[in-house]
Amino acid sequence: MSRRLDLEPLGFPNCPACPHRLTGRPSICAACAARTLRPLAPRHCSVCSQSWNEGQTTCRNAICDADVSQVADSIVRVVDTPHGSRPFRVHVDPVGDGSEEVSAVADSARERFLTRLGLEDVLHPH
Repeated sequence: MSRRLDLEPLGFPNCPACPHRLTGRPSICAACAARTLRPLAPRHCSVCSQSWNEGQTTCRNAICDADVSQVADSIVRVVDTPHGSRPFRVHVDPVGDGSEEVSAVADSARERFLTRLGLEDVLHPH
């Protein structure tokens, strides 16, 4: 027994002109998108696209105000390190939200896993 599964286009189930209904290929109907999707607020952050309240001049998201020079400084430190002693991975946490510690735990788990597989040589640059 054969069954045909008719899938509705995501977010636009009531548009009879959607190309998806005509061709069977997933796509977005521009007419439906224009009718249902909202444009960005006139005042929004160019980094994270969050709307700003009246009178707000900067984004309240800590990541948007992060000091990106820390990334550049880390790159310089790695490049200045002699070949053979460079770290495999460097973590930068400019916001201080704990992502550096989370990444260290993930690195440790990855190292144990690859060592169990006998692939510990991929953990160090040659």
